[in-house]
Amino acid sequence: MMVLLFPLTLIGGNPGDYKLIHSEGKVGLIDSFGNELIPAEYEGIGWSDIEASSDSQLSIYGDEVGYKKDGKWGLMSLNNKELTPPIFELIKPFGETTYVVGRKDRLYHYMKYGIVNAKGKSLTDVEFVSLRHGKNSAIVRKLVDNRVFYGVIDLKGKLVMKFQDEKIEYLDEGMLAVGNEAQKFALADEYGEFLSDFKYDSIDAYELGWARFYIHGKAGLMDGEGNEKFSAKYKHINVFQDKVLSYDDWLVWDNAYHEKASFQAEIVNTIDDKLLSLKVGAYYQLLPVDEGKVDETLYDSLRRFNSQGYAVAFFKGKAGVINQQGDWVIQAVSDEIEETSFGFVTMSYTRNDGQVTKWYNAKGSLMIDREFQDLDLINEEYIAFMGNDERWGVLDNSGKVVIENRFDEIIAYEQNLFKVVFSGQEAYVHLNGEMAMLPEAGTVSVNSKGNFLVSNRFGRTLYSRQGHELFYTYDSLVDTELGYQVVGDYGKIGFVSEEGKVILDPEYDEYYNVSGDSLFAVRKSGFYLLVGKDYFIRLSESDEITSIKKANGEWIGVRKDGKFGLVDSEGRLRIANRYDDIGVLQENRVPVKLRGHWGFVDEREILVIQPWYDTVEPFYKGATVVSKDMKYGLLQSDGIEKVALKYDTLIRTSSGGALVRLEGKWGYCNSEGVNVITCTYDQVKEVNGNSLIVHKRGKYGVNSLDGVPKIPMVYDLIYYDDENGLFLGKNTQSWQKLTETL
Repeated sequence: MMVLLFPLTLIGGNPGDYKLIHSEGKVGLIDSFGNELIPAEYEGIGWSDIEASSDSQLSIYGDEVGYKKDGKWGLMSLNNKELTPPIFELIKPFGETTYVVGRKDRLYHYMKYGIVNAKGKSLTDVEFVSLRHGKNSAIVRKLVDNRVFYGVIDLKGKLVMKFQDEKIEYLDEGMLAVGNEAQKFALADEYGEFLSDFKYDSIDAYELGWARFYIHGKAGLMDGEGNEKFSAKYKHINVFQDKVLSYDDWLVWDNAYHEKASFQAEIVNTIDDKLLSLKVGAYYQLLPVDEGKVDETLYDSLRRFNSQGYAVAFFKGKAGVINQQGDWVIQAVSDEIEETSFGFVTMSYTRNDGQVTKWYNAKGSLMIDREFQDLDLINEEYIAFMGNDERWGVLDNSGKVVIENRFDEIIAYEQNLFKVVFSGQEAYVHLNGEMAMLPEAGTVSVNSKGNFLVSNRFGRTLYSRQGHELFYTYDSLVDTELGYQVVGDYGKIGFVSEEGKVILDPEYDEYYNVSGDSLFAVRKSGFYLLVGKDYFIRLSESDEITSIKKANGEWIGVRKDGKFGLVDSEGRLRIANRYDDIGVLQENRVPVKLRGHWGFVDEREILVIQPWYDTVEPFYKGATVVSKDMKYGLLQSDGIEKVALKYDTLIRTSSGGALVRLEGKWGYCNSEGVNVITCTYDQVKEVNGNSLIVHKRGKYGVNSLDGVPKIPMVYDLIYYDDENGLFLGKNTQSWQKLTETL
């Protein structure tokens, strides 16, 4: 236990009136006339924190001084009378006629403090574990049944504020912040007189006659008599610089642009369309949007609400779970809570570094009245648990024990089997606890066919569920979407099916996924094969394909004899190999490149848009973005311009419109191609498929897609929460003079 004794303000006597004398390693004291006051019989004279070794270090306090004998300190008068025996590790002045003494606890060896008077009489027991000196009093702490209690004593050792287990803190200029059982604070002077009610979440400073307090994360000021002069509404107050800073002003609108709430906060997060979480100072609060009134509960932190409307919240250092009404469904008594798909796992740490774990469902009900050493989610159906013997077993999501705890580890649930570690080796276990694959040295995995792959220093072996060997290789064997990849001599690759059948011998250079997990390209000697997940080869080496594009549409781009065409998923030619490059089939239009320019053909390979453009994009909602000489526009499927080819940038939007930029400024063309917002804005962004957030000269607003203003452009920031359908606007506050806010 670490205990601090804060520095005390000493009122020392005149060291010039006294001098130290030394004899055979001992010290004593004489007055300015040379009269011996204390013979040189002591190990030290002075105070325990400043043991005088020279006259300049000597400090005499009244008619008493500390002395050191046999390694301990005591108090004596200047006429050599021992006022206390030498039994203390510490002694130093406290009040005008009182002294602090300290002695180590015999059992735990931390320092305890008490007060004695000038005659050496004990005014308090030596029981305080800390003592913090103020101007005319001191805050003391003592331990009762391992609980810390706070009190205040005056400089004569008299208790002026009785002991309590709530915190008492010095502010400055002799003022105190005193807590109560409800975790509220009041202002008091150092004589124990209360100047305010217990109504503040904290009081953290007293400066220039002002006490700064906080209510719901907002700062205010009261004078030295406890009168509130500045209500709690500020983010920061700096009394010395005569400045205050308010929290930012926020507004919330729905998709119909109706104002739903206004408030002040530092950070805002939307939980759903009816609930917000606000960060105000060091705390988080909830704001029901329709009510418009902030809930008064102050959370240390607040995690995201899940789909069922519950969230992990920390309150006064402990974790619990709340619903969207702010009610505790799991009380805040745990050290940590982990959210899983089946509910919540609470963890509380014990003194011997152990852990007590409990399992609750998503509504906060205890699933099983049993404590675990640990719980670990396997999937939505099963949970691994650790018993007191540090062995792992499995529960189902109703809390029933499926597999008793007898394994070193539960790794995963695969193919209706549990992968486990038993006696340091990997194995697989059935739901009834019987072994499906006995423990093996190395690593063990199961594939979708239910066969097991064992990898160790002897090689890679594929076994059936019955234990029959299906395939063996000493080479690397890696599970891929196409089966097991074998890496043979010179880095060549091949493939083996999950049943152990060789699909392709290890003589290929590379492979990659072409379309989902259904088609793959495999290269050998400069030519590509197109292979299906069913291991049927769609295109072979004899087709002499030199490139296969990754598919983004229905058909796949392939190159033969230096020209591109399209094949379908069965490898049948759909668009002839006659183009310099080719794009993705979309809305019956295929981008094709001829003689350095792009145009479009349809599925029948009829040219519908002449190859004239520098770049084109796939068709979307009946139009394509094209460019020519660094200018962009939109074409319809028949090649007619929908948006003129004149913009420096053009970005399609989900509504079918386009954001356009010209000479550094942004505008908007609607789905009909009409330029409803001219290029005069610094930024334009389409949201919710129905609105435009516009930004100009540092201010934000919202327009409809036809360009009509819906939220005025007067805010420092507006953003849209797409998930919950809310606009949030903010105006940032700046520092003001404190005196001007009165």
